[in-house]
Amino acid sequence: MNVNFTSETLSMHLISQGEFELFSMLYSNPKTMRKICQPFSKQQINAAFNLALNKTVDQATPYWMWVIKHNGDAIGLQSLGMRKPHAQFADIGLMLLQHANGKSHAINATVALMSVGFKLLGFSRIYADFDSTNLATKRITKRLNFIIESNETQDKHAPKVQKTTTCYVEAENWQFPLPKTNNNC
Repeated sequence: MNVNFTSETLSMHLISQGEFELFSMLYSNPKTMRKICQPFSKQQINAAFNLALNKTVDQATPYWMWVIKHNGDAIGLQSLGMRKPHAQFADIGLMLLQHANGKSHAINATVALMSVGFKLLGFSRIYADFDSTNLATKRITKRLNFIIESNETQDKHAPKVQKTTTCYVEAENWQFPLPKTNNNC
């Protein structure tokens, strides 16, 4: 399903070949990636971009990646994909360019995408997994009434121990309206 949508201040369209530079800027930036993992190498960026593009187009497994635009300028990426093995559950992700942080873009993009996920794509639960020290994500998930499922420490033998929070919202508890969409099946 080809779904593009808008919020009051943002527009989201499915990623295309022409968005490689944005993808590369986000995934190679140490500050952007600091709460996710090490910045990607050029080879990893190429592989990840092609995978995201192919999964978005192919739809063998429900997965979409959107470019987030504000006033016509690309400011980030967000994704929604099936959380295996549960076909009715999804994982959400969002990355913004550094200059777009600290504004209301993250919450606006998240609300719009979750509304699409629940009301148009038919997911019954949407999960967010994030580094527990990511205070911005913690604030957004709290504000949107995510339920914490777990707080786990990842790879205790790694040089940097990361504590991950897993939380979710169920469709029956989602109170936000569907944004304006332009979808083609």
